[in-house]
Amino acid sequence: MSHEKNIEVEGQLAELTKLCCDSLEADRASLPERIEPLLKSLLMSGFERQKKQPLGVELEARILAACEGRSTQRGAEIRGVANQVQRKYDYLVRWESSHPKDPQKQGTQPANISSATDS
Repeated sequence: MSHEKNIEVEGQLAELTKLCCDSLEADRASLPERIEPLLKSLLMSGFERQKKQPLGVELEARILAACEGRSTQRGAEIRGVANQVQRKYDYLVRWESSHPKDPQKQGTQPANISSATDS
C-alpha cells in the first residue's frame, strides 16, 4: 500500500511542479487557489508522514529540473514560488491538525429521545 501512496504522491508532486513552472510564465496571483486542491491531496496521501525534506525544498529542486529552459537566472523567483507553496502547505497541515475529522466528535447527541429525558 505504501508503494501505491508513493505513486500517488509522485503524481501530485509532478502536477504541482507543472503548475509552479507555469506560474513562472503567467500570473502568479492565481497560484494559491490552483495549488490548494493538490496540497490537500498531498496531505491526505500521507506526504507529511513520509517526507524526507520540506515540501518547498523538494519542489524547488523539481522546478529547477523540470523548467530547465525557463529557470535560467530565475533562482530567486523559483525559491519564492516554492516558499509560497510551502507556506500554504504548512497552513493546511496546521489546520488539519487542529480540526481533525473524528466521526465520534460530530455533535455528540443522545442515542434516542428517551435516553435524553430519563433522569
